[in-house]
Order: sequence, then structure tokens, then C-alpha cells
Amino acid sequence: MAEKTVKLEDPANNRMGSAKMLPLILTMALPAMFSMLIQALYNIVDSFFIGRCSEAGLTALSIIYPLQLLMIALAVGTGVGINTAMAYFLGIHDRKRADEIAGASTPLALGMWALFAGSFRRQLTVVFGYDAAAAKEIMKRAKPQYRKLIAKLPAFEKADRFQMNIVNCAMLGAFICSMPERPDVERLTVYYADAKMTKPMKWFCRKSGKKKFTEKDIAGMQATAALKAADRNPYSWNMEYYAYPDGSGYEARFTQCGICTLMKELGLYDLTPALCHLDYTMAEAGETADFVREYTLASGGPYCDCGYRRKTR
Repeated sequence: MAEKTVKLEDPANNRMGSAKMLPLILTMALPAMFSMLIQALYNIVDSFFIGRCSEAGLTALSIIYPLQLLMIALAVGTGVGINTAMAYFLGIHDRKRADEIAGASTPLALGMWALFAGSFRRQLTVVFGYDAAAAKEIMKRAKPQYRKLIAKLPAFEKADRFQMNIVNCAMLGAFICSMPERPDVERLTVYYADAKMTKPMKWFCRKSGKKKFTEKDIAGMQATAALKAADRNPYSWNMEYYAYPDGSGYEARFTQCGICTLMKELGLYDLTPALCHLDYTMAEAGETADFVREYTLASGGPYCDCGYRRKTR
């Protein structure tokens, strides 16, 4: 059966352009108003109960509430700005630009850029020797490239745990494409590892390492293996789970790789091993497992094997 396409220009397919004004306002505004009312009630309810316990607790609540409002304002303001920009481009029938804004504005993509763009810029100087002005210019060119790459990615399934991996790949790809000279894989390996392993990232690896080999971790790996998300999303991964017979750990064996797909599209496939090596770096930062690997798809292997063995004290 042929897939039915919906034209943006047809008002019948666009509720914002065809519905009556009053019902539209009520259906769009009332949920937002109710949400804001509930948010405001948080402070009232908290003040009532905590105030009955101690004066110090009420004082603390009074201090933290403006900070809470500031965080909410930042999130809501960002959302309003994104919605306004999307509405503008949808209004002039520029669906491609609207999709770019929507994709680049996903919380994960925004968060990853905020966390790592500065580190990627600094390591351009440390590893490749670019001066500060050149590094800043590369980052300036990389940002729109990153937005375009994120915008082209399909929506990831809720249970798919690999979205962060492809966002990382998109960021590195954007920086590589913005460099005046193509880097070699050896220096790119150092660059990517040093750019990614910031203090927050090392903390994240240690926290994740403490959960390694737990029942929840193993159940998550088995669920990911059963999901086979790459069958529906070429930028995701398919893997198989194997527990080591001696009980020392497990192996995740990947037969399809979203990073390989994206790097091929960017014409950077020969540089993919630089990303693969980060597995060793992150496992070492986790402090609980030794990383073991024999093959990678990027080096022509039949699969990517990611083996984790418990560290022996």
C-alpha cells in the first residue's frame, strides 16, 4: 500500500489553519494554563507542610523557589522561541527549515552542544595546533552543520539507548567537516577522547561503572538486543548479548552501527575508528570493567564486539 502523504499547504490537514478560533484557543490555552496553575501550587503546598515542621525549612524553600522559577523560565523561554521559529517557517511553507529547527532543538542535542562544544573547541588548539581565533571560527561553522545533521535524524524509539551515541557522532562530524584540513585518524582519536572526557563525563562514567554487571544493567542489555532498533532506524544499532561462561562479564556484539551509517554519508568512514576507540577510554573511566575487543565493523570486521570483564583487584 502506498504511503499517504500530507501536504502542508492544504488547510484541511492543518488544524491551526482550519479550526474555528475560539475552540482552538480553548483547546490550546487551557492545558497550558492548568499546567502553570499546578506548578504555582507546588510552592504553596510545600510551604504549608514544610512550614509546620521548621522555620529553617521554610526559609530554605523561600530561597530555592526563585531559582526554580529561573530554571522554568529558561526552559519555557527556549520552548517558546523554538515554537515561534517553527511556526514562522511552517507558515511560509518551508517544512525543511522547520524540521531543522525542531531537530536541532531536541533537549539531548542542545544539552550535548552546551556540555561539549567548548571542550571540542579547546582541543582544536591542544591537539591540532589551531590558534584561538581559528578554533573559534571552526566551532562557528560547525554549529549549523551540527543542526543540519541532527535535523536529518529520525525519531529514536523510547527504549533505544543509543541516541546519545549518534548525537556525539554528529557533533564530531560537524567539527571535522568545518576544519580547513582533514585530520588523520591517529590525532583524531586523541582529539575526540580528550574533548569528550570532561569532568562531568568522567563523573558520568564512574556512576555508570558502579551499575555495570548489576541485574538492571544486564536486563537493559538483553532488552536492547531484543529491540533490534536498526531494523527500523538506520542510525541506530543492532546487537546480540552474550554472557561469558565463567561469569566474568558479558559481550555486546553489534552487527549494525548507526555511527558507521552517518560517517559513510559524511564521507568520513575511514575516520570511524577514532570514535570506536572511545569505548576503551570510557570503560577505563568507569573503573569497574576492562574493555575487550577483537573486531570492529569500521575496520572490516564481521561485527563490533564490546566485551566487559570485571576488574580483578
